[in-house]
Amino acid sequence: MNQKLKNNLIIGAMLSMAPAYGAVEFVAITNIAPGQSRYASLNVQEKVTQAQKRGGAVRRNGTWIPAYNNNTSIFPESNALPVVKGPEGLILVDGHHDVRASLALGATHVPVKVVADLSDLGTEEFWKIAEEKGYVYPYAKGGAYRRPSKDFNEMEDDSNRYFAAIAARKCLDERTDNAKTIGADYPLWIKVGKDIPFIEFRIADALYKNGFTYDLAEQHQPSRETVDRAREILKAYPVRGLRLVDTYTHYADIPLLCAITLPQ
Repeated sequence: MNQKLKNNLIIGAMLSMAPAYGAVEFVAITNIAPGQSRYASLNVQEKVTQAQKRGGAVRRNGTWIPAYNNNTSIFPESNALPVVKGPEGLILVDGHHDVRASLALGATHVPVKVVADLSDLGTEEFWKIAEEKGYVYPYAKGGAYRRPSKDFNEMEDDSNRYFAAIAARKCLDERTDNAKTIGADYPLWIKVGKDIPFIEFRIADALYKNGFTYDLAEQHQPSRETVDRAREILKAYPVRGLRLVDTYTHYADIPLLCAITLPQ
């Protein structure tokens, strides 16, 4: 049996055992592939700490042990991560930091929910359609097209993506009162709900293209100079749909904070 046929049989077997559309099941992390090639290491550290505090992992004899699914997962079924069925198996849509945190705490499984079945497509068409639907972001730092590795351990640490996330003020929806928003006190931009798929990556890539790389030594408190430099870049090189805050302003002083018009 040649290798290509063997691989196809393995993929077919994996797909046949995958959860049905809409069903929630625990799946081995090795049977899921990333839908993006980048992550933020500081976000993973935060996810690890959160899991430890909420009891997703428990300390035994100096080792952290996952608390769910017979000690294989740090998440219960209620925290199922969205995946899409592709021609080569399950692709993660959202929750890459959760998977990286799972691996850091010794988990082997995560709960998943199939949100779309595109397994009847060819590989090229799958990545095209999946990107159009906002399921995947197959781009390297700076925006060059690159499909992700199939191994979560090979994802690339992206400091600009981290910066984009912590520089936002976040609204549940457009009606959220300023006082009920969370995030940066002096925001670079406003995020409403789920917003545009992978908007943090789009911001990160615009910044990379124009010579900006966030220094992780600043951790979660970027200086005003750093935020203002990013602001000027994004003014000069707009990201479609980005709700950019034009000046250094406290979120409480921004009129209609969550209803800032979405640029076209």
